[in-house]
Amino acid sequence: LPRTLLAGALLALAVLLIGEVSRSAEEKHVSVYAPQTSYRLAVAERDRREYVGLVALLEPLGAVSASNAGADWTIRWNGVEARFTEGKSQGRVRNHKVELSAPLLVENERPLVPLHSLANLLSRFLNARVDVHEAAHRVFIGNAGARFTTELKKGNPPALVLNFSVPVSPAIGTEAGRLRMVFTRDPVISAADRFNFDDKTISALTYEESNGAAELTVSGAPFDSS
Repeated sequence: LPRTLLAGALLALAVLLIGEVSRSAEEKHVSVYAPQTSYRLAVAERDRREYVGLVALLEPLGAVSASNAGADWTIRWNGVEARFTEGKSQGRVRNHKVELSAPLLVENERPLVPLHSLANLLSRFLNARVDVHEAAHRVFIGNAGARFTTELKKGNPPALVLNFSVPVSPAIGTEAGRLRMVFTRDPVISAADRFNFDDKTISALTYEESNGAAELTVSGAPFDSS
């Protein structure tokens, strides 16, 4: 979609499906947003903790390699060297100590690191600010993040204008009185989780994020032109 998205008239259509949006049970994922790219990784639950693959985490961001001598692992990313030991929670990145929130695991020759440690770990590798929305499984590197503004235009029907700071491409679906936009690969963020409007057709916009995605929902009554 272009930077400006018009919503509102779509609420007049009770069962129009523009894009397929599903709330069915899905595997856990974490989304990583960087200035140059965005990607999703599978999340594994081990010992009631969540883990992601370290090589898979770094690979989209630069050249990475992993080698081991027994339980000792060496990870190289863009000239940065890190050392970890399977079953241990302490390692070194750029020759500085790094504490993981849980021990490093290895499965199928793949080192896994706890999701809870991604902010500290990635910032050491990348030498950049990293913000992690842990409950929502979303990771923002550097200045990655797409904000938006809202403007309600009165009319027949009314329209809600959402202006995003970068181009976005959500999956869109509607049902009676609701329009939902799900952003899987777009780093959409919001300082508020609800926007209320003084309009009978378009009453509110809500924001939430979970399982590596953000969702905007426009709520109101189906438009009646009589």
